[in-house]
Amino acid sequence: MRNTRKLQNLSYIILIICIIIFKDVDFLIASESTEKWIFQEPFLPPQTQYIIDVKINTETKRLEGEQEIHLFNRSSRSIRRLVIDWPFLQEELKITCEDNLVHRIEQSKNGLAQSQMLIELSQAIEEGKSVVLKIQFVIEGVSQLHLGNIVNLVDWYPRIWWGRNTADDYEVSIYAPKEYQIATSGVYDEIKNCYIAEKCRKFGVVFMKNLQVLKDACGDTEIYSYYDEESRECVDFTHQTAVEVIDFYRNWLGFYPHKILHIIPGGLDHPAGGYLVATSIVGIHGQKRMGDKPKSHWQFITAHEIGHEYWMEHVLEAPNTFWLMIGLGVYADRAFMLAKGYGDQHERDMIQRYIQGVREQLDTRMNRLPEELDDVSFDYNNVVNHGKGFAVISALALVMGKESFESAYKRCLNEFQGRTLGVADFQRVCEEESGEHLDWFFDQWVRTSNFLSYKFISREVSSENGKYKTTVKIQNAGTLKMPVPVTALFEDGSRQCLFTDRMLEECSLVFTSQSPLKEIKMDAKNELPLVIPPPDATIQQLKRKLKELDFDGEGEEALQIFNAVKKIETAGQEFPWCRLGMQLYDEKHDQEALQAFQTGSRFDPNDFLGFVWQGHMHDLLHQRDKAVACYRQALALNPTSWVRHDQWGMKIDRAWIEQRLETPFHRDR
Repeated sequence: MRNTRKLQNLSYIILIICIIIFKDVDFLIASESTEKWIFQEPFLPPQTQYIIDVKINTETKRLEGEQEIHLFNRSSRSIRRLVIDWPFLQEELKITCEDNLVHRIEQSKNGLAQSQMLIELSQAIEEGKSVVLKIQFVIEGVSQLHLGNIVNLVDWYPRIWWGRNTADDYEVSIYAPKEYQIATSGVYDEIKNCYIAEKCRKFGVVFMKNLQVLKDACGDTEIYSYYDEESRECVDFTHQTAVEVIDFYRNWLGFYPHKILHIIPGGLDHPAGGYLVATSIVGIHGQKRMGDKPKSHWQFITAHEIGHEYWMEHVLEAPNTFWLMIGLGVYADRAFMLAKGYGDQHERDMIQRYIQGVREQLDTRMNRLPEELDDVSFDYNNVVNHGKGFAVISALALVMGKESFESAYKRCLNEFQGRTLGVADFQRVCEEESGEHLDWFFDQWVRTSNFLSYKFISREVSSENGKYKTTVKIQNAGTLKMPVPVTALFEDGSRQCLFTDRMLEECSLVFTSQSPLKEIKMDAKNELPLVIPPPDATIQQLKRKLKELDFDGEGEEALQIFNAVKKIETAGQEFPWCRLGMQLYDEKHDQEALQAFQTGSRFDPNDFLGFVWQGHMHDLLHQRDKAVACYRQALALNPTSWVRHDQWGMKIDRAWIEQRLETPFHRDR
């Protein structure tokens, strides 16, 4: 009995030990498993706050940082894997979560960017729960930390990456040599002894030495401009312009998105424009050479860079939508420049860069994949992102009407605060505000290289009983179709504006007036990127245009295509020469049709149909010997197939060709 009890006790002990062992094994598997959890991008990224303490030693060129990243999971999905993004990524980067070291997923084969690291937390962040990551990081031997007069630090701290821009909260304490001025994306809080920024896309830090500063305020926004004696005159001007710009934007849009704005000297010594350093920090180039540019340049570039604080920093850029942010921002600076009477020449110059790109037959599609952009060999940023980007927004505002467009504009600013704005989002808001389906607009402008060009083809003026009637005919000379405003100016100073119909290749507009016509203008306010005169068509455009034509009844259009394609040296085998020849034949352009068939046979000598049609054309041109030679050449190819042309009552097969040796071809109609 006693031995039985000993065995029972021993069994209990063994069972307990097994439970403990298997429990531990299960824990080890759960913590090391990589199959259960994958990285996912939640539709609503976690609410994130960065609390950073950073120390800078300029002698050793060393930056030491400690940060806490507070994550609150707002999505319905649990989150366990995160991506850390940091250009100075190091193996010894120490990351803990709730005092546990996080598991770093092996990245040698997983395709992450050089600056990214995939980590897995010991426990998932459930919906509505929070965690705190602690990261210690060091940047050593970085040349930019050897501070000169100005040093910008932008991507200097590790961040959580969600595949798109996010707006996060920051508390940043900076310990640096006292002789340096510090400008950051945040407002300094004397009680907390740190810089605080809310809904900030990118927290930047700028160190400056031996510079003076101008201070001002507009509403609740503090404005700081930094300068030396050589740039004092220009900085005085741009500083006052900044106050004027923010005041205008606040009155027009109802708010300014940030509590602070720093304007720092740009990195170039000549007036090349400006740039966005980080949230609430902009740079302006060439301020020591103010006289190299007119005053309007400095007004424009100041308004333009401040506009980025709305469209890049307040509303965030979605992937592949830089052009949209630029276009919406330029719309704002044009509104400022026109309202103040400074003119819009600089905005027009942007559009002209795009128009020049059209003339150079560049591929200006805006929905390119990243790998496509890698192969672009022209200045895509200036031609497409800036030039065409603003051209599209300006054209859209004209189509929608100012009131509807600006309603959509302001809605996006309100609804997408701290969020990315994609093209589909923007189109949806515009459609809701205008009440018009806008696929026709966005498909043409964004997804193709089609260009806008219209021309006057006739004008008739008549008068009766003291009233005047002016009839104007306008023709689409481009590849893009949209309404275009035509303004009639009359001798009594009155004016009328009518729009063309995008569905018509030729449109007649009728103006009635009490006074004779003085002048007729297309796009009188210069709001559209009209390419006048249009450039020669590309081979792809001609192929598309030819494909749209019927085989009969459209020979005149085919003749235009024929004359255009002759000018293109690269027009080769890929062009449908035989189809073009048949459309020319239908309209009795026999000599041109013969040339088209001959060209097609030169590129494809094994196509019997091309030689048959050459024979037809020689017969019509009374060149019987040449016709017979072509028919024999077609038979030599031993044709076994046949082709029907029902519109002309033809079935071209071997029997047809043999009959043509006996009887010349003639046109039935």
